[in-house]
Amino acid sequence: MTVRAVFESLLRDGPRSRAELSRDTGISAPTISKAIAELLERDLVSETLISENSLGRPGMRLTIARARSRVLAVSLCPNVAEVAVATLDGKIVSTTRFPTLESVSSLDLLNDLLAHLRVTISDTENVFIGIGVCRAGVTDRGLAADQNGSLHGWAEADLISAFSVSTGLPTVVTPSAHGLALAERLIGRARKLSDFILMDIGDDPSVGVFCDGQLLTGRDGLGGQLLIGSSALRSDSDCLQRIVDNMTMLMCLFNPAAVFLHGQPEQAGDEQLSRIRSLMASDVGGRMPGDCRIESSSVGITDAAVATIVDSVTKDLGPRLSVSLSGTV
Repeated sequence: MTVRAVFESLLRDGPRSRAELSRDTGISAPTISKAIAELLERDLVSETLISENSLGRPGMRLTIARARSRVLAVSLCPNVAEVAVATLDGKIVSTTRFPTLESVSSLDLLNDLLAHLRVTISDTENVFIGIGVCRAGVTDRGLAADQNGSLHGWAEADLISAFSVSTGLPTVVTPSAHGLALAERLIGRARKLSDFILMDIGDDPSVGVFCDGQLLTGRDGLGGQLLIGSSALRSDSDCLQRIVDNMTMLMCLFNPAAVFLHGQPEQAGDEQLSRIRSLMASDVGGRMPGDCRIESSSVGITDAAVATIVDSVTKDLGPRLSVSLSGTV
């Protein structure tokens, strides 16, 4: 539990000294040291000597490991097939694009992705920790299968088995809206927020909801699909109104600090945001529920795949601290 708290603090707030970590988490110095030792052993953090100034006494700072530790991110959507290498704090080091399902068969694409991953992890200069797969559709946590058929030919594929067996790395699969919400909190505009909503308003509208600092996924991870049909919002005012209706309902239900909209510029750009705000103001009498702000998302689908595996690594460190600690542990 304390190991996870230390790792999350470094992810959220950046490099810190041991004393700062103890102060900000409320965890005692000896317990902090034990947690750091475990994180160092796992290659998840690094500790460096930093001098505040030329006359100051040098101090040690903990930071998320960047030198060698890497995660792999696979993006699988109808118009995107990509593999990225990234650091644990979400910085993308390299990306490789592949022909999409619009031009190749699903089996050929999967084989190409697996071959590329095997070559990538053969690089002995880096330590690869796991693979995050972000895909369109609603994904069953147990089967990693597409529940609504948006990726034709992969409805029966067990992607977790395919990637983990081929590479020997732990693999996590998540639907796009959930991954985008995780990314918004890891590297985007929701880094300091515990309650927010990410709405993917593309061709298959869906949502990711953070409540009290946790992503709500529902039973078997199937929560989040909005059953409002698939349509380009710029030309479908009825679909736009249904997006607004769903957004208003979610805002009233979860009382988020913000709603982030993800989509193409014509779907989630400034003009579309203005239309959405106008419709919402008309529906709710000119005042946003809970004074919630509405903004464009600052992350993309590759960021979502990175955040998916970083979130899994974080959860593997232990249960989440449910409350802020005022005393010491």
